[in-house]
Amino acid sequence: MKIILLKLFVILAFAIFLYGCSESTNTNSSPKRLVYYYYSDSSAIGWDNYFVLYSYNLNTGDTKKVTNNTIVHTTGVAQNGNIVFDCGMFTEPGCWLVNSSGVAMPMPMPVSTIPSFQYILAMAPEIQLSNDGSTAVFFLIYENSNDGSVAGTRLVYFNFLTMNCTMIDLSNYLKFVFNDSAINYCDVSGHYMVLKNGNSKLWFVVSGFNKNGNNYNFIASRVCEFSNNRIYNISRVENSSLEIIGADLPNERIFVSKLNPNDTLNHSYYIFAADNNNDSIPVNIPSENFSNPEQFAKEKSEMAGWTDNGIAIYDLNTMTVSQDVISWSRIDSLYPGLTHEKNSRLSFSPDGEYITFALPSADGIYGTDLLIIKRDGTEFKRILHGTAIGIPVISDVIQ
Repeated sequence: MKIILLKLFVILAFAIFLYGCSESTNTNSSPKRLVYYYYSDSSAIGWDNYFVLYSYNLNTGDTKKVTNNTIVHTTGVAQNGNIVFDCGMFTEPGCWLVNSSGVAMPMPMPVSTIPSFQYILAMAPEIQLSNDGSTAVFFLIYENSNDGSVAGTRLVYFNFLTMNCTMIDLSNYLKFVFNDSAINYCDVSGHYMVLKNGNSKLWFVVSGFNKNGNNYNFIASRVCEFSNNRIYNISRVENSSLEIIGADLPNERIFVSKLNPNDTLNHSYYIFAADNNNDSIPVNIPSENFSNPEQFAKEKSEMAGWTDNGIAIYDLNTMTVSQDVISWSRIDSLYPGLTHEKNSRLSFSPDGEYITFALPSADGIYGTDLLIIKRDGTEFKRILHGTAIGIPVISDVIQ
């Protein structure tokens, strides 16, 4: 289907934004490493639903408010300093790009050529940005604006270098994922997906259902790879809901959590890995030590994660701790009053040099502290104290 971008002048402005800023001759610019985080700076009722994006310059200690938009998700920071954030499916426009200078610009989105249909940004899987910063990928829901019925799901690649937007009707591919007569409906599922540089490879979860009217009976999930206009099964785990939790990109190995749908009360699950050679690689790292996909170093086969003693770096080739970073006792001695909660707000820089993480206060009153540390245990400091905060992300050195 032909794609028409909202306005031609928006595309031109976006191109100037990307290329003009990247060729700046500002002699005051210097290499920097940035931490992006979104948190609530409002004391009004409903403050926990109002998160805005900030950046912290690790070299200078400067904090900058990047945007006033309400944030629901940020990608990792690309090597060129770009980051994309999502304002949610009900916000126009839904996705924004922030360049290495901290300037935000809305991404032009596809619009339907059929007046009675519209594209709505899917809340999940959440938008992703390739580590080289060239491509963003996200899903759109193709909806009948008259009655709200869904006509399908579209996969969208947005190339920032060529300003080219490619949209793919996944219904032509998803039907080949399952070979089960009981499955008559399938769609993309899960919170996360993983994108390699450019649009070379994309991994996401597909779930199959037996649909009867408005009733959807879950049957099975698959971890799939989409590349070269083909879809491949990476994991064939039956009768279980799957969720991608990260990736060892150098080895093209996807880490997955498996939830037992018959044990929803206890939410029992375990972690395994999958690649093109093995669809169920054992992972002997406890599930509670995982946090979110940004805890994986995109340029190394390493992961920063929780341990019973604090925070450590895991070698993903051996699935073992290769280096302890900081202990709970050291955190307590410098910043007392924080819990030892293994939570989802821990991230690793793509080059595997810095870790940023958040810990809530033990009394439950003073919110959450945001902290950062170098992998060798040095340069440990607190960035933010006592507030509600989303998942922080940290960049490589940005030139």
